[in-house]
Amino acid sequence: MRHHDPIRGHLAHAPLARIRRRLAASVLGGLALVGGATLVPAPALAADGGVASVGASYDAQVLDATNAVRTKHGLKPLKPATCPDRYATSWTRHLAAADTMVHQSLGPILRRCDLRTAGENLAWSGGSLSAQQVVKMWMASPGHRRNILNPRYRYLGTDAWRSTDTGRTYVGQVFGG
Repeated sequence: MRHHDPIRGHLAHAPLARIRRRLAASVLGGLALVGGATLVPAPALAADGGVASVGASYDAQVLDATNAVRTKHGLKPLKPATCPDRYATSWTRHLAAADTMVHQSLGPILRRCDLRTAGENLAWSGGSLSAQQVVKMWMASPGHRRNILNPRYRYLGTDAWRSTDTGRTYVGQVFGG
């Protein structure tokens, strides 16, 4: 797994097995935070190659929930941006199709989107998660929280795809500054 360390400006690596355990714990911990909430399946808008888009309205809700948290912490809201959004879309679609969880390299995003800093948040669930639930999960995880509350980020791309084979939903955010 690779993630961009905005303070040191390089990509850090971690063993995949450890990351999968951490992600599973983050997802389970995030679900505990929203105990009692009903997970409502998101409508599939377009199926293709074993994946279905969760939908543009969901993406907008993730952006709104993320900006609500940032505003609560005295930060400027993130603006939707086409280039980071393309990377969020292609990567979460890939994750759903491959039924895997791993971060993408941020180097191409930095170069092609003309950014100085970038970060990524990913989440998956055996079912569907509301936008508010996924942002709560990320806020309960120190690394994901740092991305959401990073004052250097100005842009956000987000997308969510569901594996039609497993029913798992994959949600991603690509931050840029």
